[in-house]
Amino acid sequence: MSKTTDNKTYILTMKDGERQKVTVPADWKVSFGAMYPGKEGNSGRSAMRFWEGNKENQRAVFTDVESFRDDSIGIEVERVKTHEQGIQAHTELGDKTIIVRGEVREWINPDDPKAMQADPQFLRLTDGTKSAGTQASKKHK
Repeated sequence: MSKTTDNKTYILTMKDGERQKVTVPADWKVSFGAMYPGKEGNSGRSAMRFWEGNKENQRAVFTDVESFRDDSIGIEVERVKTHEQGIQAHTELGDKTIIVRGEVREWINPDDPKAMQADPQFLRLTDGTKSAGTQASKKHK
């Protein structure tokens, strides 16, 4: 068995897009590469291997791993959402449709399910006489 009780967690992204977490003792070694090292016929398949001590003590093999990272490495991804809203304006020349497009850019943690599901908030125009900037400044005063 491992001499230490400390563990390390890895996040694996598989080729099919599925993500998995693997927790192993912190002193285990990790290798990542071709499924069959040194041989032809890997067909692009990769493997992540976990070793306890030396190469005689291989403990796990995960195939078709696209990428992996240590869970202690925090990452964020940029999410961009756009929203369009049409407003009817009545003018001397007739009715006009004004299209307002908003864009929200934010950095979120892909490991946080709440952040991944949350919808960014957009300002809503209530009528054709106010601008989004006017509404925003009133809300923040």
